[in-house]
Amino acid sequence: MTAPAIEEIDFSDVDAAIAALRSHVGMRSDVEMYAAADFVAAQGTLGDLFDDDELTTAQVLEDADAIWNLIAHWSLQRGDGLLHRPETFEAHKYECETCAWLEDVLDLVVRLRQKPCAVCAKGVDEHMFAPAPTWVDGELQISDWFQAFAWCKEPWTRYLEPLVEPPGKLGAYQVSDACTARWTAPLINGSHALLYRTYYLTRVEDAVFLEREDWYVVCLNPADPEGTKVMENSRTEEVESEDPEGEDLLALVEQSFDPEFDEWLRFMPQSSAFYYAR
Repeated sequence: MTAPAIEEIDFSDVDAAIAALRSHVGMRSDVEMYAAADFVAAQGTLGDLFDDDELTTAQVLEDADAIWNLIAHWSLQRGDGLLHRPETFEAHKYECETCAWLEDVLDLVVRLRQKPCAVCAKGVDEHMFAPAPTWVDGELQISDWFQAFAWCKEPWTRYLEPLVEPPGKLGAYQVSDACTARWTAPLINGSHALLYRTYYLTRVEDAVFLEREDWYVVCLNPADPEGTKVMENSRTEEVESEDPEGEDLLALVEQSFDPEFDEWLRFMPQSSAFYYAR
């Protein structure tokens, strides 16, 4: 028997609605899964919020949206309001991404409330929940909802002072100082992530270009990244400029954009991570 889609459920019959929500395995969007996780992180389970008849009413709320119905499905499967967890729930989680995802998020929330994150030393409010990162044909895809990770929202700390180095470090074509914005973040294995964004000018024949190199490095001591380097990666790209030689490189450093959420994953996938999993 094929489980009905959420919009096909008859909520006027409570028993039928409960049965339908229990068996629901229909399609759900990533946006709905993230929103359901945010609800669980902030409010806990429906069993935490409602008692007895109120809980049943909440689980089969007739005018509920898709996000609420995902939470209700999970609530019914895990047995909110019952003295004991249904014996079928553990087996069900292996087949249902929704229940596996929300139960894992709840487990992380409980752990973070009991003890701050081992990476950033902060609690639930300073984390976002996302599924396990996977790689498909060399591209990062976050699509496996069977395991949740608590990502530190702001793992990076920016160095206040820019790094300024003379020409020559970045190759023979470099014709200006190299001015660098720097960030560091702790990694879960005890090492450190560093991200350098370096702005400089190059000359090729009679043309001058403004370029930026992003350097990603894992090291044991952020005060000595070269001497304690474990692994590294880099990318270089030309920065659009109408007057490269007139650019204020230190101003570019000051205005440089912060590390993006998935940037470290894309360029340093083989390293440790700055998220709290367990």
